[in-house]
Amino acid sequence: MREQLRREEDAKRRSTWWKALRVENEDRESTEQSERINKEIAGVRKTIGCAFLANFICLVMKTRIWILHGSSSMFAEAVHSFVDTLNQGIMYYGIVKSTKKPDTLHPYGYVTLKHVSALFSGASIFFIGVGLSWYHAFQVYLNPEPFGCLSSVLMSLFCSFGLEICPLVAACTEIRSRAKDSNMTFREYVKSGIEPNLNVVLWEDTAAIAGLGIAASCITASHYFASPLPDVFGSIMIGGLLGQVANLILKANVKILTGVSVPNKRSYEMTQLLESDRCVSTVHDVKAIRIGGNEAKFKAEIGIDGREITREYLQSQDLDALYKQIQSFESPQELEEFILEHGEHVIDMIGEQVNRIEDRLKKEFPEIRHIDLEVN
Repeated sequence: MREQLRREEDAKRRSTWWKALRVENEDRESTEQSERINKEIAGVRKTIGCAFLANFICLVMKTRIWILHGSSSMFAEAVHSFVDTLNQGIMYYGIVKSTKKPDTLHPYGYVTLKHVSALFSGASIFFIGVGLSWYHAFQVYLNPEPFGCLSSVLMSLFCSFGLEICPLVAACTEIRSRAKDSNMTFREYVKSGIEPNLNVVLWEDTAAIAGLGIAASCITASHYFASPLPDVFGSIMIGGLLGQVANLILKANVKILTGVSVPNKRSYEMTQLLESDRCVSTVHDVKAIRIGGNEAKFKAEIGIDGREITREYLQSQDLDALYKQIQSFESPQELEEFILEHGEHVIDMIGEQVNRIEDRLKKEFPEIRHIDLEVN
């Protein structure tokens, strides 16, 4: 009876220890994740802030020129700057919210919010930017208006070019730095969609600079030929450019939000690491998906090598003492109690080895934030 009570107390103590250790690990991982996210978004915040300021100044300048001198292309450019300014605000909100710590309602955190905000950004570009640009072009075609001073319009577009180039350079610099840290090329990093907000700034400001060139060319042609048609055509082209940007943003973020797999090469390397572990006999049903940004969730079913687990446990025991204890047994009941006690320790060893494997995976693949290993 006394021996049974002692085993029950040992079992409770081990259970309490495991729970405390898991809670401590979860708190540590949550703190590390928050610190890492705050560090990562510092450059993104700076880039978006630069883009917001530049687009807002361009919005005021283009709107003033459009009101004073007319031009369908200038109206389209003003709409373009308005949509870009609105999008920077939406994305900044998404970035701030994405840094919230995981909770009971969102155990995987809020990192996908920056993809949701980028999705809203793409939708606003399409419905507001494309819709208003084409609508106004149609109205100007039906009811042409007298055109104002060409030099003032071109000067405004030139100043806008100087402003738009600043956030574009900032976005390119930040992407190049992150691509280097991720051992990726500039193109690969942009295509991966790891940081959607930087991609949005890159695409929007590239389109903005192209739109300025279109507007300048079409407005000059309208002035030279004394016809509103080139100006109307320019507004339609700028609207089409906005539509292309919206399409890129929507496709890239929908792919992430629907749970796209990590690159095949990376998934293969993760599987190889599991298969090479001494305590793992088989690996099945591997799933590695991106859950937002550069974060991934890894799931796999593994078979445990019982002999290796037992060998790990025996290395922590005094075999001579165990041998003498077995020799002293006088009944099958004593042997049964011995096997039950050490069998429980072997099961605990499985948990320790699974934790070791998870830690090894996170160390080798820093992008993995959540691991689910099911033991067959």
